[in-house]
Amino acid sequence: MAISGLITGYLGILLLPLSVALALPAITEAVDRGKATQMLNNMRLIYMAVHNAQLDGTVTGNPKLGFPATAKIKSKAALEDMLVSEGYITADDLANLKFDEMSLGNVSYEDPAETIFLKATMGKMVIIFRKGGDGAIYRTGQNTFSLDPPRSPVFLD
Repeated sequence: MAISGLITGYLGILLLPLSVALALPAITEAVDRGKATQMLNNMRLIYMAVHNAQLDGTVTGNPKLGFPATAKIKSKAALEDMLVSEGYITADDLANLKFDEMSLGNVSYEDPAETIFLKATMGKMVIIFRKGGDGAIYRTGQNTFSLDPPRSPVFLD
């Protein structure tokens, strides 16, 4: 029994690198999926800040508040300035949300809900957030019928 225990132990030690090599892709994919989910949540927070600005702009009649095309915003920096100066989000929070890694769609209040508002690419994944308030994570090569809605916006720098 002792000899069979030693043999089994040595076989386990020899097979350990193989089992780690087989598990590594799954672990890496799980980490990537976690990062993509975090990016989707970051997009949701930015969307909420812009959506609140749009609501305030509609109620108060302030034409400088709202979605980029509605507020005549021409760049991501201008949207960032509007959100920070009007108190919808702090500059530190916006930096922590990785806003610089996202593409901003030039959407307006009148655009359909399917219009892409924010988009980011992370490795083999594309993360989108629509004007209607929903988001999704797609893999490269996956059926991406919803990446091209009826009106796909121009993305601002």
